Amino acid sequence: MTNNRDEDIREVMAEEKSRGSRQPTSQEARREHAKRLRDARKLLEDGTEHDVKAAIEAAGIPAGSPAALEILRIWRENRQL
Repeated sequence: MTNNRDEDIREVMAEEKSRGSRQPTSQEARREHAKRLRDARKLLEDGTEHDVKAAIEAAGIPAGSPAALEILRIWRENRQL
């Protein structure tokens, strides 16, 4: 019960903070964003180049496009650290 109440309070607070902004934030949108960040971190830490290319393709970014090449460049630089 307390967990649901706390969750409701957080959701209302987030909606209040978003008033006047372009888009209200929903709890589902925040969860999805957090999941994408976790997945990206895991890819940076443990992913192979093949995994990165698959993620780029899954995101709908064309292979060989400037955006795809930039992502690979950044991934390769971070792998060398």
